[in-house]
Amino acid sequence: MLERVLVTGATGSVGRHVVAQLQTAGVGVRALTRDQRVTTLPDGVEIAEGDLTQPESLNEAFAGIDGMFLFPADRGTGDVLRIARKAGVRRVVVLSSLTVLDRRGGDYVGDYHRRVEVEAERSGLTWTHVRPSEFAGTALRRWGKSIRAEGIARAPYARAVRVPIHEADIAAVAVLSLRSSEHAGCAYSITGPQAMTSRDQVRVLSEALGKEIQFEELDPAQGRAQFGEYVPHDLVESVMRYMENSVDAQMPILTTVERLLGRPPRTFKQWAAEHVEEFVDPEWEQR
Repeated sequence: MLERVLVTGATGSVGRHVVAQLQTAGVGVRALTRDQRVTTLPDGVEIAEGDLTQPESLNEAFAGIDGMFLFPADRGTGDVLRIARKAGVRRVVVLSSLTVLDRRGGDYVGDYHRRVEVEAERSGLTWTHVRPSEFAGTALRRWGKSIRAEGIARAPYARAVRVPIHEADIAAVAVLSLRSSEHAGCAYSITGPQAMTSRDQVRVLSEALGKEIQFEELDPAQGRAQFGEYVPHDLVESVMRYMENSVDAQMPILTTVERLLGRPPRTFKQWAAEHVEEFVDPEWEQR
């Protein structure tokens, strides 16, 4: 069993669950952050300052670490993994994406994540890839502001189908993979339990919030503008293509989470119930 794990992206929607679940399992946690003044981590978590895009800044962060949860940066992954191995890290779990399975090419997200996977496979470390479908929390990034202000959710391609997965389930698969060597060399494609359109998700959010949320379909130009508010410019066309290709699609609902964890995956309804405050508190973004 690993004694201490370095968690990158530790304050993010998946990373914070990884931190909490490792602590519950009795594994020491060190969180990598660009700013040691971060205050949102639980008591007992070590904080190491460093930047994945500047691998030379990570030597101290890797001292005494034997496992790593990698939320990859946009560059420098190979150097990061080489420094990790030299420092004595033995195992890495890569947060990847289900989009790597799209072999048509030309998908920025899938191509990027596959490059990171290959770096891990060549690193000499024991590796596991976790490939989730769309995060349930995408709904908050996409609609949180407009629901709080107007009671409206807007999206292009209203009939685009996704299978959202709860971030805590992504973390649970990652933590399982970190804690046991039997998952070495595995690539786990994982989804939530239900295929849903944007309208379906908005209906669930309406139930959770106890009020009706209106849905407005955007045209493609409006959709690009919306995604550009929270998605890096290079990703906007990739996201739009993904949405268009998902219209009326038969999206696979995978059983990997239940097979690995011995329980069904959490539903989008559960996620929504846990995040009501973020959709109703007008001051939430300022916290």
